[in-house]
Amino acid sequence: MIFSDERVHDQLERCSGVGMRFLLFFCFLFSLAGTAFGQYVPTDRCAVVVASRPTLAEAQQYRAINTSYRISAIYLTQNGWYALVADTLPKDGAPDLLTWRKAKGLIPKDSFCSSGKGFVEPVWPTDLRKDPPLLDANSLFAEFDARRLSIAEKRFLQAALALAGDYDGRLDGQWGQISQSAFERWSVREYKELPSNLHAALLAATGSEMLEAGGWGLYYDPDLRVSMQLPFDLVHAAEDSGITLKLEANDGSFDVMLTSMSNASAMDVHHKLQAAAAKNFREPPYVVRNDGFWVTSFSGADIWVYQRSDFGGGSGFARAALFTSQGESGHRIANLLIASYQLDPQADLTIPPGGALMGYLQATLDALSDVRESDPDQTVPPVVEASRAPDKPDLLSPKASGSGFYINDAGSVMTNEHVVAGCSRLAVDGTPARLGATDEQFDLAVVTVEAGLPASAAPLAFAVKPVRLNSDVTVAGYPLNGLLDALNVTRGSVSALKGMDNDATRLQITAPVQAGNSGGPIVDSHGQIVGVVVSKMNSLYVADIRGDLPQNVNFGVRGSIARIFAEANGIEIKQSDADIVLAPEDLAELLAAATVLIECYRARPFRNKLLIFPPRFPMLRG
Repeated sequence: MIFSDERVHDQLERCSGVGMRFLLFFCFLFSLAGTAFGQYVPTDRCAVVVASRPTLAEAQQYRAINTSYRISAIYLTQNGWYALVADTLPKDGAPDLLTWRKAKGLIPKDSFCSSGKGFVEPVWPTDLRKDPPLLDANSLFAEFDARRLSIAEKRFLQAALALAGDYDGRLDGQWGQISQSAFERWSVREYKELPSNLHAALLAATGSEMLEAGGWGLYYDPDLRVSMQLPFDLVHAAEDSGITLKLEANDGSFDVMLTSMSNASAMDVHHKLQAAAAKNFREPPYVVRNDGFWVTSFSGADIWVYQRSDFGGGSGFARAALFTSQGESGHRIANLLIASYQLDPQADLTIPPGGALMGYLQATLDALSDVRESDPDQTVPPVVEASRAPDKPDLLSPKASGSGFYINDAGSVMTNEHVVAGCSRLAVDGTPARLGATDEQFDLAVVTVEAGLPASAAPLAFAVKPVRLNSDVTVAGYPLNGLLDALNVTRGSVSALKGMDNDATRLQITAPVQAGNSGGPIVDSHGQIVGVVVSKMNSLYVADIRGDLPQNVNFGVRGSIARIFAEANGIEIKQSDADIVLAPEDLAELLAAATVLIECYRARPFRNKLLIFPPRFPMLRG
């Protein structure tokens, strides 16, 4: 239905008071995020490229054959090839998300994440445009048609409706009767009108504001393998044992408990909840009982309870989630928590640039601007300026990373104590690991890979004889992880047999090291461990106090100290007195088979509480 110009003007005037505030807020945040119209990939995200082919025909053939990769777009690139893209990921967590997906076979092993700067234009699907659709004010008042929206756009609207208290279905991007009815309730309540494209724009802007206000972001628990959207600014972790994670609202309005239990125990919980509900509440509980999952839900007075258990397909264990809420605000948040809860990972909530929904937003903003120009008395709430984008919840941080190396066939990895200090969880080359022995004085630690020594790995042996002054040494590690993302091998010599202040537990080397090298191996020309990288001199500090810039002044824990530390803690090690000098290339291969990336998942202090960020895929780089 198309309305007259007078009708359009009247309706825009009616909605401009509250709608303009939401729209300006939304567009302000969107501009701060760095995503402009005409840019295919938002600057804070990257596109997952699963393959590239020299011709469009070959790209389409690849897409048709590899349907499991869920390719969503094909782009012509600057080098003339065609990139096949699955989806986009937050840049901060992309490396670890890719590692997890590759391990699960969800994408090819050689997939990578691209900024999209080399994308010239989309060639498939044909309606994937660079700029939002050009719409006039009249078309905004056409009856809302969800078929024009992508799954990501419909998921965003479903999330907004859930937070508004109107939607209690799944966050699946499937726009059926439940979604449409929820949208109609919202639109009639807010604007006394059935949904139009304008209302979709206002709903998107309203939802954006609510999501931003709660610090909502994507959460994934790698132990339970469940994900959901979570309001990070509103919750803290009351318990995180690895098996059970309990999150509580800071204001007590809702809480969530995720856990793993036997199928029998999970069913028993549902039976008890169902019996308690029947006894204490007038309305009968809502129950679902099938082979894959059970749901028990009930409400009364000011409380609402929702329990879901997903059974493990013959494993004997269930993944269980319990959501409880009190009051209207708690119930609305619980709506989105439950709507988004699912097994395994999910996409983040975004409004894709170049889509129909973004076009509605831009057209609405333009139309409202026209209304203000035609009516100087129309006032609009001011937009507060900011020097930077508001902090967004980041599931992948805070975190840090360092290096380490295998020292035995059991999968024990030696590193520095400061690399693993304060970590909630650890990952070695993306695989979960647990902390063993530590010594803060020597700055040494040993962690053990839970899956054991990988087949491709080979432990290093400690040198029996102490290293001599001016001996050649080679260092390996993962410096500046997130920028270099590859094993780095450097060479130098032993420049001193003591550290700062004549510390006999240290040795000084000239081999270049950077942040992230900490915990990496120092080996002699025979490939034997003679030290563990621990620190580098602060060149700028020395230059400030001495007027000279030191070069390649780096330190390691002596190999003999590291060996004693391991033996004192009952950790098996290998020793060697080999006298065969290895070629530099052979040393690099030896180190590549033993050196690992260690990733630390820290607890993040917030409002005097702790919110634990588990390694999502195993993830996080520091």
